[in-house]
Amino acid sequence: MKQQHTYYLKQTPHIGNFLHHLFNCVDTNSKSFSKLKTMPPNPDSKENPEEVDAGVEVEEIEPIHPPSFFTDDKGNLKFVNLIVKFPIIIFCVILFITIGLSRVLTQTVFKRGNPFSDGTSPSYDINDVRSVAVDSFNLVLKDVEDTRKKAASRRRLEEVSNGNLRFQEELKDITYWAYESETPEGVFGSEESIAAMHESLTLFTSSDDYEKYCFKEYEGDSTEGKCRPTFSALSMYYASEWDEVLIQDIIDQLKVPENIRRYNFLGVCIEFGLFCNFIPRRYDTDEDRAWAIAFNANITKVISKWDGKGELINDIHKGTEFAAYLKELNTKTGLIQFGYDENFSVDNQKSMFSRSFLSWGEPLDRSQITITPDDPEIKPEDMDDGEVISDWISDSFLSDMDKLADPEYSPDINSYYFMPSLILDVLLKIVIKDATLALFSFGFVFFYIRVMVGSWFLSFVGMAQIFLSIPVSWFIFDQILQIRYFSFLNVLCLFIVAAIGADGKFSYASNYSFSM
Repeated sequence: MKQQHTYYLKQTPHIGNFLHHLFNCVDTNSKSFSKLKTMPPNPDSKENPEEVDAGVEVEEIEPIHPPSFFTDDKGNLKFVNLIVKFPIIIFCVILFITIGLSRVLTQTVFKRGNPFSDGTSPSYDINDVRSVAVDSFNLVLKDVEDTRKKAASRRRLEEVSNGNLRFQEELKDITYWAYESETPEGVFGSEESIAAMHESLTLFTSSDDYEKYCFKEYEGDSTEGKCRPTFSALSMYYASEWDEVLIQDIIDQLKVPENIRRYNFLGVCIEFGLFCNFIPRRYDTDEDRAWAIAFNANITKVISKWDGKGELINDIHKGTEFAAYLKELNTKTGLIQFGYDENFSVDNQKSMFSRSFLSWGEPLDRSQITITPDDPEIKPEDMDDGEVISDWISDSFLSDMDKLADPEYSPDINSYYFMPSLILDVLLKIVIKDATLALFSFGFVFFYIRVMVGSWFLSFVGMAQIFLSIPVSWFIFDQILQIRYFSFLNVLCLFIVAAIGADGKFSYASNYSFSM
């Protein structure tokens, strides 16, 4: 039986009678109240107890929210009650759990190598037998590839020691540079633009260790090789020898259209010994052949000095004109097309784009170089030559390469670089740089929360919630759901979480102030 209470109303008897009838009506219609017995007179009341008709019976309201597994009899969540009762303990527990999950995520995800996916690999489903099979196959494939790399490295070293293989004789990797003109004169229009492009090559070739990594060429059975010249139009502008008289003579002869047609018919036969039977009779004479042989010898003499080891030629426009006429020759055009754009010609001696690349060779002579793996658990002998080269370039030149690729570095050209083995390092560097720039926005959010909420503690907790939500969700995504796909764009969700999290702090502070 419900406990009944009676109390005196401090109002007038008329108000007491009104409430008495009101509660009787509620009891009659809704049956949601229980009767209350008369309470003893209030001794502190200044009213005469006799004037209140010995008190008014009212009824106790039953709980509007019946207790459940999640709520109490007041409708409050039991979990919220627990947090309110032990706020410091629960805050510390949640903080340690999130930090622990972040630590576990770092040791598992980043240990596998590149934590980001390229979008080409299929999604993983732990309940799909195909995913399990593919995962097993990838593990076996990786083990086989590692075994083959180690065996190939040992085999190359044995061949080198036996004299069957020479160091850096095989191509392993390249560093590719592309240039874009910022002026109407083109990339070869001024000495300043040519010097800016040349700096991207001398960055490597001037290094003391360049010959320990470059792609070498050997003559005959010689065991002493030389680094192959960089493949670039800049090699012509920085030729070790520049015979202006001979070059002018070649240009003057090519200014005659008939000489260009004559050499194009004879060139393939003279240089390669091919299609000699297809030479038109008008050009198939001893005089024409002698002229073509002498003409090719002169051109070859000039080209042989394109090694990029000299100073910038005196007349860069004469060099550009020489390249434009060489492009008209079928057997020489390949030397020119790579370094100039498709619109470059005798009539348009301005190239708005250019490119060049350096070659890196294998096997490396590891007795001449110092190998320091980024991961201390990896042994130097287990590293592939490509990894050694990329680590050397990343540690020695990557910051300078980024400087040269900065659009503000030169007012004449923009430079861009590409190297297959550096893709991961460059992408990670870009992500880190963008994340550093994002710190400004997060700093602004932090201080804005502080100003609006008025609490350093709530501001700190709010930002911690934003940052720690990413590794926690990534842990659930990767470790529990076993979904390995994680794109670089997923990092942008930090901004979304920051917006939602900051807004939540304002709502919390507003509701808290209203409840006070």
